[in-house]
Amino acid sequence: QLGLEIERGLELSQFELHYQPKFDLKLGRFSGAEALVRWRHPELGLLSPANFILFAEQSDLITKIDHYVLEKVCMQLDEWRGAGQRLLPVSVNISKRTLFTGNIINHLIKVTDKYNINPMLLEIEIVESPSLQDILLLLSIVKRFKNLKVKIAIDDFGTGYSSLSYIKKIPFDVIKIDKAFLDDVDIDQKARLIIQNIIELAHILDAYVVMEGVQDEKQVKMLRDMGADCIQGFYYSRPLPADQYQHFLEDNLFEIEAKKTTKRGRK
Repeated sequence: QLGLEIERGLELSQFELHYQPKFDLKLGRFSGAEALVRWRHPELGLLSPANFILFAEQSDLITKIDHYVLEKVCMQLDEWRGAGQRLLPVSVNISKRTLFTGNIINHLIKVTDKYNINPMLLEIEIVESPSLQDILLLLSIVKRFKNLKVKIAIDDFGTGYSSLSYIKKIPFDVIKIDKAFLDDVDIDQKARLIIQNIIELAHILDAYVVMEGVQDEKQVKMLRDMGADCIQGFYYSRPLPADQYQHFLEDNLFEIEAKKTTKRGRK
């Protein structure tokens, strides 16, 4: 029944995207967003992915959702461009099943052509934990994305299977550190050292570091001192519907404060 409802929901465009801004600490401005899917169910209201993604991942429904989200992002970028609004890169989560069996490269080419979207405005987030035998296949897929000028991120780094050889072999543009590392960072020096070392490792690999799940100003200062490149989390904003996201970009205190700090530093 749930499978049939998901299929129907995709046909009726009941799934919508919310965008969580990402703040570049070095530039002092928002530099992108992550697209997160929500299901506006006709009877149950707005449902988070926890209510349907695990089920979808057990079947080809996840590929249909991934393709749907990628097209919706391109459609939204086209709308924002047409309205003269601010265009920042958007990252999209792609499941392992879609990555390896969903013909995602051809779909991406199709939707970027359809909406005339520069692929540099897209970033593909891959969940960590491929098995060793997947690495060669993943490498060939990542290279095809990069040939299209699409950036590739490893999501939730540090929580699944990974090895140094894996992240060395796959040329990720972005490493996103999972929010689990922040849970006890205030009281646990080991947690701080782990984050510091992941940031340094990522920079050795020429990767851009995004820290997820940041909740307060103290964490922001700590991560800035550690050399993190970018912050994503409720400290800046929860995921926002498309119109609220654009309004937030146009009028937020974080970029205003960053400009003031820069000016003070120049005096």
